[in-house]
Amino acid sequence: DGTVLCNGLIADWASWQKEDGEAIAWLEDVLHALSPAGDRLHPGELTRLGIDDVRDIPTLKTFYDPEMPVVHASAAVKRILVLAYLLVWTWQEHTQASRLLQQQPTRRIVFLIDELESHLHPRWQRTILRSLLAVMSTLTGSDDLAVQLLAVTHSPLLLASVEPLF
Repeated sequence: DGTVLCNGLIADWASWQKEDGEAIAWLEDVLHALSPAGDRLHPGELTRLGIDDVRDIPTLKTFYDPEMPVVHASAAVKRILVLAYLLVWTWQEHTQASRLLQQQPTRRIVFLIDELESHLHPRWQRTILRSLLAVMSTLTGSDDLAVQLLAVTHSPLLLASVEPLF
């Protein structure tokens, strides 16, 4: 029916950054949680790609690049960015809907993720599942959650990484 539910990673991220509110703080926390130690991803300043493109493009600060437009990131980094964006956008929309309905946000979360390891370096594969489980505590500010994670994978590294948790 033409209703816009999501503006997309670039537009929403730029909007969140300009607002300098809860959503950009959540995004920074989630990026920090999802990126392995030594490879931390941090939001950088907004930039333009050229004089004929009026969009504000988010950038990333990484250990190897002081400011990189997200559209120039590697496939692995884009995978993490999209995952972080979807988690923040979904939680933000859920909390806003809860406020409008005068209800408490849910305490039961279900993740369904197919081939989570796609494009990820083995080092990231060893941390991503534990990081995802920690992300909801980061977003909600609570450890009192019932989180189910259903992930389909071909990577033994992903499975081995969560063995100590169970």
